[in-house]
Amino acid sequence: MILIILLLGELFLENGVNCSSCYEGCFCHYDTMNCSSQSLEHIPDVPESVTNLILAYNLLYRVTRTEIFEYLTAIDLSNNRLKSLSIELANSSKLHTLKLSDNPINSVQIVSNTLKILDISWCDITHLQANFLDSLPSLELLDISYNPLKLISGFNGNIQELHLKGCLLHDISLFNLPQLKYLDISFNRYMKALKFDSNLTVLKAAYASLYQADFNLPKLKLLDLSHNKLSQVIMNSPSLIELNLSWNSLRNFEINLLESSLEKLDISHNLLNQIELFANDLQYLNASFNPLNLLKIHSVSLELIDCASCQLKIIDLPKVRTLNLSRNNLEIFDGEATVLDLSHNLLDSYKGISKFVDLRWNRLSLPKNVSISGSALLDNNPWFCQCQDVALKELYMRAIDQVKCASPEGKTWESCFRTKLPKYMSEYPWVPLVISAVLTVFLVIGIFMMKKKLWPTVPNNSSAEQSQSDYYVVPQTEPSSCRERPEDQLPSYEEALFMNKPRNYAANRRSYELGSNRRLSSSSI
Repeated sequence: MILIILLLGELFLENGVNCSSCYEGCFCHYDTMNCSSQSLEHIPDVPESVTNLILAYNLLYRVTRTEIFEYLTAIDLSNNRLKSLSIELANSSKLHTLKLSDNPINSVQIVSNTLKILDISWCDITHLQANFLDSLPSLELLDISYNPLKLISGFNGNIQELHLKGCLLHDISLFNLPQLKYLDISFNRYMKALKFDSNLTVLKAAYASLYQADFNLPKLKLLDLSHNKLSQVIMNSPSLIELNLSWNSLRNFEINLLESSLEKLDISHNLLNQIELFANDLQYLNASFNPLNLLKIHSVSLELIDCASCQLKIIDLPKVRTLNLSRNNLEIFDGEATVLDLSHNLLDSYKGISKFVDLRWNRLSLPKNVSISGSALLDNNPWFCQCQDVALKELYMRAIDQVKCASPEGKTWESCFRTKLPKYMSEYPWVPLVISAVLTVFLVIGIFMMKKKLWPTVPNNSSAEQSQSDYYVVPQTEPSSCRERPEDQLPSYEEALFMNKPRNYAANRRSYELGSNRRLSSSSI
């Protein structure tokens, strides 16, 4: 065991960082040295075995020791006080990740053939040189989010993921980035139009000011254009899986989904009057908060529909797992769903087989007009209650909330069917518990006393008797009440001679005289 511990320790020292060589105040573990939040103003000495250096949340003003970039693979300089950075790494460098976020950097120039991830978000960068990516041929991910950038043009490279959130961009052109797969340009308030023709698979442009969007993105799988000002969307994306167009100004939705792979669609908070969809693969639909008067959906894969607050009167929906039709104008509903929300409608009857249904705030009054097979919420309806009504009792067994009656006013369903308890038990519910505890104590004491009386303790006279009693039952001494009394014992022979015999009087007298004569003769002798 000791040999194994020594071998493991030797292996740790060979592959990891020696604790004695770790800079004071830093934490070293294997190939990582963490010196964050140490108020450092200069880069400390770094052991050669370290490949991942974390210097976040310090007071670094400049990077003077550029030689450390030669053998490090990742370095984190975020949340410092760097204002500019100019690094030129040799071809032998191993650096592939560089984080510079949250620094007052206004200019950056990096030359590296190995760098793959560069994070310069939350800085003060207002522009980037046209050949910025030319000096980073291996760069795959670039994050320039939340910088005061107004224009990006002339980008050229093999970058695959680009983050431009929260900038001041008015327009963007990405025709020179054929390898780009992921683009996030959300929170660019001045961006009004988008026109793309690339190999993007993910495009996020939420919280902008887009009025129009024209896409030819055949490989696009996720598109988020929520919180914009779009009134029309023109797109050709047969590979699209998720589409978010919520919080826009759409009046028409004329996207052909029949031949698409769309699974999730969010068109909530728009100005749509009619929705008629034919989508075979659609699983999730959110069309809530639209002034809809017609909703028709044909899909064999649909599982969830949210059409709350849509002013609906007529619907044509397939059977789904979850359906939200709350806050509409429905007077009749004959659809099916496992979980169903029909609250805040105009229903006066309902018959369904849902496992759960919310029927609050409707016009339900007669229990016989309501048939439920699962659990339900039924309060805030003008219920007419008769406690002897069988239909009312069935609904009471299904309800999971406290339902009040409109007639008689203030009466509850529970008051009709609950078991009435004595007044003292309702006012003092702890009384039965106390009584039960006291009775239990007396019962235990009584059982103990009975055992003690029926099986008294036998004194232990010797260890031999104790060992013998483990195998044999020691006979108990009879109580004093069972012992023989002296008057109950048999007489002796002499006493028996003087006892009266059961004979006639003459014979008894003769025997008495003979006995007396014999005693006299014997005494004279």
